[in-house]
Amino acid sequence: SRPVMESDPFALRSSLLDEIAQASPGSKSTVWGMARSPQFFEWLPFWSAFCSELGISLKVSPRTDRKLFENGLRHLRVETCLPMKAMAGHMSALVASGIRAIFHPSILSERIFSGHEQVVEHCPYIQASSLFYRGAFDVEWMEPVISFALDIDSLRREHVRFATGLGFSRSRA
Repeated sequence: SRPVMESDPFALRSSLLDEIAQASPGSKSTVWGMARSPQFFEWLPFWSAFCSELGISLKVSPRTDRKLFENGLRHLRVETCLPMKAMAGHMSALVASGIRAIFHPSILSERIFSGHEQVVEHCPYIQASSLFYRGAFDVEWMEPVISFALDIDSLRREHVRFATGLGFSRSRA
């Protein structure tokens, strides 16, 4: 229940993210898969709203468990860190569920919203994670690339570029 979770902000956050993740596609005919990657937890509300505005539903991979993790290991050809191994399991679960397109934004760096123009750069493995999986899974990759270090307006510009590349208008993006 929510009153109990309010004393545990992480449980509340997980519950709210699960609500977004479990939203049904409704009448949307296009469904893309989205893995619970390290950046997923901060960005899911934004990506979900963006895709919904374009008429696209996101099917989110299940929560990480031992079976998902072990299943993902079969798809990696190199030794890597725990988050990358788990992400392979998430990709595998999405593909096994019938997903043919993976929405996998690549966020190279983010701006700190504290009044400075400082940026935080993410782990190079996470930045290039799609390259680990592209050869392992036969799916289409939908991958906007965002880097506040290169362009402070990167978020807006990349979404416009990405959406217009899919055939949507600039104003819709």
